[in-house]
Amino acid sequence: MSSAVDVWGGVDRLVDRAPDLADLRAHRLHLLAGRRLRARGLPVPETLVAEERASAAFSLGTPLALELLRASCEGPIVVLKGPELAARYPAPHLRPATDVDVLVEDANDAQQRARRAGFVPLDEREGYYEPLHHLPPLWHPAFGVKLEIHRRPEWVSWSSPPPAEELLDIAVPAAVGVDGISALPAAEHALVVAAHSWSNLPLRRLLDLVDLQVLAGEAGRTRVVELAARWDLVGVWRTMIEAADALLDGGPRTLPLRTWARDLVAVREPTVAATHFRRLAGPVWALPARRAAFAIFAALAREVRPAADESWSAKRIRSVRAIRNAFRRRSEHERTLWRRE
Repeated sequence: MSSAVDVWGGVDRLVDRAPDLADLRAHRLHLLAGRRLRARGLPVPETLVAEERASAAFSLGTPLALELLRASCEGPIVVLKGPELAARYPAPHLRPATDVDVLVEDANDAQQRARRAGFVPLDEREGYYEPLHHLPPLWHPAFGVKLEIHRRPEWVSWSSPPPAEELLDIAVPAAVGVDGISALPAAEHALVVAAHSWSNLPLRRLLDLVDLQVLAGEAGRTRVVELAARWDLVGVWRTMIEAADALLDGGPRTLPLRTWARDLVAVREPTVAATHFRRLAGPVWALPARRAAFAIFAALAREVRPAADESWSAKRIRSVRAIRNAFRRRSEHERTLWRRE
């Protein structure tokens, strides 16, 4: 098991070998890179200084937004990821965040109460959020904080998340330091973070592995493994924590890190092709063979179908451009996706 000192030393080693700041930004380690540059007596780019200031402002606004939410809502409020993880970093603003996720008993009621308290909706597409794990995002202009109220945690596609009631019942006082705001115990939180990350993309980015390493050190590996078996996340947890051990604590380099997740070792942003291959390779490591085959088939079906709010013609345009940009950085592809030719 790694100590916190080992984790941050491992992060420093990754930062030192990153090709450039854009790659660190893709892996969400750019704010930790600023800390490392100062420790080495090196200049910090102005763009990074601006990002540090924005992150510090977000960190200051977050507890104020949570205080307002707590005052306006009834029932338990559990913070997921974001500020609860940031509280375990050398300084909270060193962990990038774009929103605050909370889990509540009655998401619809909490959403309406938050709006009456001054939060404003950012997206009101009719029906779009009905099947999703969270309601439309909210924004509070005074605090500069985006809020997402969750019905349930974001989860892997092949199983259901633990019921919200179960998670709310085991909540503990949050590290964010707001009275009446809770968080998950470290083991449960580690698996919620792992499921969220994997559901977006297997071995998505280095920041997620840093989060898991910190939480695993706090929870104890045995407890997390037992819980992963109950929550159908054994393969996900094993693959992610072994990658974290290899990259942050000098453990043996795993097969994914030598094949479909090599960008983590190189601290590079993945290409478009690598991203698509990751979605197909992930189930092989996450599930037994028979279930993995079904999961791969489902992933292929998702790849060829339009997104929920996308037409078939838009999907065709996007697919053609993905093929053309197969070996470009994913962020470059996304920036040019709808550019007129």
